[in-house]
Amino acid sequence: MNTPIACFYADDFTGASDNLAQFHRHGLRGVLLFDAPARERLDALAERGGADVIGVAGTARSLPLAAMAAEIDPAIEALASLGAPLFQYKCCSTFDSSPAIGSLGEAARRMLRAWPRRSLSVLAAMPEFGRYTVFGNHFARYGSGIFRLDRHPVMSRHPSTPMAEADLARVLAEQGLEVGAAADIRAIDAAGDAATLARAIDWSRGPVLFDGCTNAQLVRAAGAIWQRALADGGGLALASQGLPHGLGQYLQASGLAPRRPISHSLPAVDRLLVLSGSCSPLTAVQIDVAGQAGWHVEAFDPIEAPDAPAIGARLTEAMSRCAGAVVHTARGPDDPAVERVRRLAKARGISPERLAAGIGRGYAAIIRSALGGGGLRRVVVAGGDSSSYTMRALGAWALEIVASSFDDNAHVCRLLADDPLVDGLEVLLKGGQVGRDDLLLRMRSGF
Repeated sequence: MNTPIACFYADDFTGASDNLAQFHRHGLRGVLLFDAPARERLDALAERGGADVIGVAGTARSLPLAAMAAEIDPAIEALASLGAPLFQYKCCSTFDSSPAIGSLGEAARRMLRAWPRRSLSVLAAMPEFGRYTVFGNHFARYGSGIFRLDRHPVMSRHPSTPMAEADLARVLAEQGLEVGAAADIRAIDAAGDAATLARAIDWSRGPVLFDGCTNAQLVRAAGAIWQRALADGGGLALASQGLPHGLGQYLQASGLAPRRPISHSLPAVDRLLVLSGSCSPLTAVQIDVAGQAGWHVEAFDPIEAPDAPAIGARLTEAMSRCAGAVVHTARGPDDPAVERVRRLAKARGISPERLAAGIGRGYAAIIRSALGGGGLRRVVVAGGDSSSYTMRALGAWALEIVASSFDDNAHVCRLLADDPLVDGLEVLLKGGQVGRDDLLLRMRSGF
């Protein structure tokens, strides 16, 4: 197949679909695989016309350090065979990680082990989405406010990777990766253009941490990363979805990316099924809005082996009476279910990874049951870990972008699957902190 412009591994599924959508919005056709691709999958993609960008959606964000190599290395090996000039490890724009869970330091080590001669860049900013890095410290929007990462109302209380530090170099140092150089907002602005910025950086000192507070700074930083990749014979990036957004703009302005028409409209559907494994207060508000609109809402107990087919049948019946149905593990971080599940999981020796995988299997079974009932064409899965495990358990092997609402950072995708029951199903893989309050209603009514 033709050599892609870029390849990426994403450490959760919601971030993976967002990353693909950022390439897509700038005319770069892409496909997102749900596992490290075997040669026959790559051959099948070639028969479909290839892709400008190929990604693998993974689960590394929820994994302990010892399990990360087995998850990441096969994807790196498969994607490396394609020879793309840029490889990105897509991390969350809130840098979710810790030395023990989803370590971004370990992810960087896996990349550098596979490509020891490539330069590594770190870019977490995504100003359009309210993610800013200034003099190495990271900030994120919540509601109408901007908070330092370690004081963010959600990220400072994240159930598995609470962020206690805003200095990204320190976060990475705690995870065993020393940043060698920094391109702060002064250097980015002073450079004038991407090529000048790339030449001004001392890449020999080790990984380079980029600031980003404005879209112009993001585009220049992404362009410098691209210029260095071309000069080096390949580049590596530990980066949020800001990298493909900035790079796509840079390539378009440089005349290096194709100009393809992109759809930003989504038709309505008769019914919508929502499965949430998110503890985010924003997702809780979105569930409340759906409930107030008359949707069926019920809790899902991930500990007590729920009867997923029975739940699916009940939801199918409910959706015949109202516009949508929502199943959730919790309604916000203060829901008593959060502490109850944590306590029972600890008492029964169930690791966070096993718990997330169990939720995914249960949710996949519910989707299959609801699909068997007929009439269901679109599903929302909320929560990065829940989305990851649900999609893998469902049996789809890839997805493509259908339409995006960039105001919500929400991207509806079409599943590719060998099973005709699942093939063509539209899905929104929604991060916990993504979308306006009425997002679920608009995923049914269209935009």
